[in-house]
Amino acid sequence: MQKHPNTPVIACGGFATGDGLAAALAMGAGAVAMGSRFIASTESEFDDGYKNIVPPAKAQDTIIVTGALGPIRLWKNEYSLHHGLVADKAAKMAGEAAMSQADLIAEGKAYEAAYTGNTGTGAVLLGQSIGVIKSVEAVKKIVEEIVQDAEKRLKDAHGFIK
Repeated sequence: MQKHPNTPVIACGGFATGDGLAAALAMGAGAVAMGSRFIASTESEFDDGYKNIVPPAKAQDTIIVTGALGPIRLWKNEYSLHHGLVADKAAKMAGEAAMSQADLIAEGKAYEAAYTGNTGTGAVLLGQSIGVIKSVEAVKKIVEEIVQDAEKRLKDAHGFIK
């Protein structure tokens, strides 16, 4: 932030609540990205089967695997349990070099399958924040609650400064 003061800082990974937003703002972030929280929204275009995984899930229902650009977190299912995590950059590059065009197409289709409702064998992108998301709500309600909770947390925290 000091080197590039005009570059926005967006915290990403594990955010789904006002407390998380308040913590990120307190550490200097200007915003947070909340992927799983907004997948579990009524307006999300993801299949209802995908969205409805979230409310009963626990953080432990996810697993970290190697994705196209690096580590990603997926919901534990047949697909994710058969995809490992590479040990280092050399292993990642070797795996990429070994992939055929058919392999790349199959990977893409696994993500599309989950998006359209095949949550058993598709690649279901969800993070550990699913453990604190208890309902599928309208985006307006989600945003209002998160902002209210963050404001309350930040106001309460201000009282600790002497």
